[in-house]
Order: sequence, then C-alpha cells, then structure tokens
Amino acid sequence: MLISCRKESDANFLEVSIAGKTYRGESLIDDIIGEGGKVLCDQKAGVESFAGEMETTEFRFDTYLYHYLVDTVFQKSVPGTYEAANLNLEGFEGFCNLDLKVSFKDKLPIDDFGVLQTVNRSHSVSGIKKYSDTEDNTVYLVTGKFTCTFMTSVNKIFSVTGKYQTSIRTAK
Repeated sequence: MLISCRKESDANFLEVSIAGKTYRGESLIDDIIGEGGKVLCDQKAGVESFAGEMETTEFRFDTYLYHYLVDTVFQKSVPGTYEAANLNLEGFEGFCNLDLKVSFKDKLPIDDFGVLQTVNRSHSVSGIKKYSDTEDNTVYLVTGKFTCTFMTSVNKIFSVTGKYQTSIRTAK
C-alpha cells in the first residue's frame, strides 16, 4: 500500500492518447526554473519549462511550455487558446506566452521524428493557479489540453491528444 501526503491535484502529470491507448505519467511539483534567457514574441523575457514526457518501446512524446519569466508580467496570463508547435523543427523564435512545444518520435521500426501537421492541432490552457510564493519567486500550476497530428518520413500518421498539469516558476 502506498500512502501519500500530497493531494492528487498537486501532481505534475502528462496524459496522452495515441493509437487508441492512453498513457499517464506523474511527477512531484518542483520549483526549478526552466531555460531562461529567451525573448518571447512580444519581446518580453521568457522561459522554456519542461512540461512532461511519455516514452514507451513504440514512441517518445515530449512537451515544453513557454511562459513569461517575470512574475508581475505572468500574473496577467489567463486561460485560453494558445499555439502548439513542433519541438524538432522550430527554434525559439516566435513563441509566445503559454505556447506548447511538442515532439513525437516513432520508434518502430526505426527512430523517426514526426513532423507536426498544420491541421488538427490545438492547445488550450484551462487553469492557472498560484501554488507557492517565496521572496524570490512564485510557482504556478498550469493545466491544459492539446490535440496534434504528426507525420513521419515514411508517411505514418499519428494523432495525439492529451492533457497536462505542470508547475512553472516565475521570478520576482
């Protein structure tokens, strides 16, 4: 029997459905700041934060969430529709606050990265909740869902749907 002192709603998680199967992974909330030094599409300081990964013998799927670095700027963020973009082909340029960067690799029969298709892709943030606050930074829990379609170099199509909750840290 596993006993936990944390609430279920306090876990980071990534849940994805691919080819009729659903996979879910969880991790503890952390306050690690993502890769900073970025400038978002509106020229404000930004961070790329790891939002979760799912890996099996058949595939690998990664997600990263972009957000404002400075807390007073991030506080103005609201739930809504944001971009889902391909991790493998697009650089940091052009990403905006709360955009989701995704990557898919088909491992069968060979490692083959999928290219995110421009149709059937969406990303929405459904919740932003302050989780903890210190003198130097604030941790938020961001929840959302996404749908995307990838095509591999051998024209295999993969539709991926999912939802997530991830912790992000902003600086004061």
